Amino acid sequence: MVRTRRSRSQSAKQERTLFGVPERFMKPRIVLLVVVTLLVLFGLLMIYSASSVTAMTNPDMGNNPFYFVTKQGIIALVGTVLAVGLAVLDYRKLCRAWPVLFGGTVAILALVLMPFAGTDALGATRWIAIGGFTIQPSEFAKISIIMMVAFLIQQYLVDGTIDQRRFIITCAAVVVLPLLLILRQPDKGTTLIIVTSIIVMAFLAGFDMRLVMMLGAAGTVVLLFLATRDEYSRARFLIGLNPWADYSNTGYQLA
Repeated sequence: MVRTRRSRSQSAKQERTLFGVPERFMKPRIVLLVVVTLLVLFGLLMIYSASSVTAMTNPDMGNNPFYFVTKQGIIALVGTVLAVGLAVLDYRKLCRAWPVLFGGTVAILALVLMPFAGTDALGATRWIAIGGFTIQPSEFAKISIIMMVAFLIQQYLVDGTIDQRRFIITCAAVVVLPLLLILRQPDKGTTLIIVTSIIVMAFLAGFDMRLVMMLGAAGTVVLLFLATRDEYSRARFLIGLNPWADYSNTGYQLA
């Protein structure tokens, strides 16, 4: 027994670190960072490929083939700064302030729907224009809703600080109100991503499989309803089966 404890102690002391963090934790982070960087660079390359000719022949864009790449590059730099800031920030403190996070999420989603703030494009109002750039608040809502639900799951399953009734009511409020505002824009894709994420979180948290299956069934019904409620949504949904049938219109992104 003494030998086992001693060997464990020695192995703990000899554990390799990267940037002051145990290697077993840091390696996956480095892999994720490299993958994200490669995806961003590949995305910029695809943007240049798709937009350079249009930008080069457009006087309003200064006949600059790198017009769109430059804009996206600036956004990538801002995203990098935000990523570093969030990496330094203790997310647990942010989660504990979830009422403020919830209020901020609802506020920016509601702001999009205001005539003086929201920007229309292709029949949808999902963006806010700021200094020549547009931001999409529903993208921030994805992160904040997942963080809030994760914190509530921890309070219910791990800490035991809230009972089942309060957990259900609070989760419903945290999820339903933002989703209604997102659907009002309308942004069905973001709605689908958030609902799917919550179902996966319930599964990973170890909730009863019957509950997870019920959530999955309800999510499927909601998906089918949203995908077939109007002609445009129905066309976008069905074009996934054969995007080349209308590659210059509804199937453009997939083709």
